[in-house]
Amino acid sequence: MKITCLFPIFKNDNVQDFFIKFTKSKFFKSHKDISILVYVQDSNSKAVEFFYEFSKDKPYLNILLTNKNFTYNDAFYNSLKVLDCDILLLGDTKIQNVDLVFTKCLEKQKQGANIVHVQRKQNKFKTFFTRMFRGLYNFFVKLYTSNIDKCNITSLGLIDKDILDILKTLPNKCCFLKNTPVFKGFTTKTIFIDDNVKTYKNNYAYFSSALKIVTLFSSIFFVTLTTLILGNVFLSGDKSVFNIITILTLVISLIIIVFMLPKHFFDIRNSSILQEKLVASKLEDKGNDR
Repeated sequence: MKITCLFPIFKNDNVQDFFIKFTKSKFFKSHKDISILVYVQDSNSKAVEFFYEFSKDKPYLNILLTNKNFTYNDAFYNSLKVLDCDILLLGDTKIQNVDLVFTKCLEKQKQGANIVHVQRKQNKFKTFFTRMFRGLYNFFVKLYTSNIDKCNITSLGLIDKDILDILKTLPNKCCFLKNTPVFKGFTTKTIFIDDNVKTYKNNYAYFSSALKIVTLFSSIFFVTLTTLILGNVFLSGDKSVFNIITILTLVISLIIIVFMLPKHFFDIRNSSILQEKLVASKLEDKGNDR
């Protein structure tokens, strides 16, 4: 059984300590046919220098250098082009004991799971509000896709070969499909980690197309609201047509904002921003230029 562990490397990640510890872990040593696929930005000189030396006597370690900043989804999207494994484990270098998460994922896989999602185990108070948010968010996701978002941790989990083969044929939907439990004929299971464990965080400050629309119609909303107030204060005569037009504009703007704001969060969680723009080359190729 060929296992690949995917590890995108981001700014300020402690890669040296992490990979030395991970490759010495009981989990790693107990699986003979295992490989590690790493994405790292070529401008991250400290990580590149470490991997250049660390990977010399480790054929299981595949380092791909990228040409620009990327997200976890970008790396996952790109990895589908090169993956050749029975099981893909999504890894997060912020978790020093990620091997324990991988072990639990494989236990679920042995029980018949084709996909394993990872979620946070929260107290009852926090769970109540989380469920409310997820329910509201997934109301809109169903409108967009007819499926739901599991709201799992996007940088952790397990995907087997059967699902990978499907995702490779649907590259534009692959990032979302790995986060949804709706796969007819396949089994999805979930494991939980402590709520305090630090993991990769999506950058919701990214100016997505949905956020651009929200910004535009927010501006229209406030300008129209100001116009409505000032118009009723300073305009004389019959203002019924003026009020109808401005109020209608306010309602339409508000509806668009309400629908597009969840779309922004959905896109960041479930889409590759760079897609084909992410160029990845092997570390050996970089080394030949030295």
